[in-house]
Amino acid sequence: MRKGAGSPKSLAMMDWGADVSRERKIFMFDIGWSELVVIAVVALIAIGPKELPGVLRMVGQWMGKARKMAAEFQGQFQEAMREAEMADLKKEL
Repeated sequence: MRKGAGSPKSLAMMDWGADVSRERKIFMFDIGWSELVVIAVVALIAIGPKELPGVLRMVGQWMGKARKMAAEFQGQFQEAMREAEMADLKKEL
């Protein structure tokens, strides 16, 4: 655990993704622009121009649901950590 992470205030203020580089936050799986272009061209060829907008819309909806679930899980985890920390502080007093 990081230095100063013992108090509930520091747990609430802690950035859980601070160790992750900026690029990894922007591009999932560390994919760069050139790889995205290759994926787009392959998708255009494999799926076809008619179905591509519908497929992209569906993928976008799935990604939105996955991000929502991940944010909800992270929130619940942080709340559990705060509750555990508060229980430990109450034991100490």
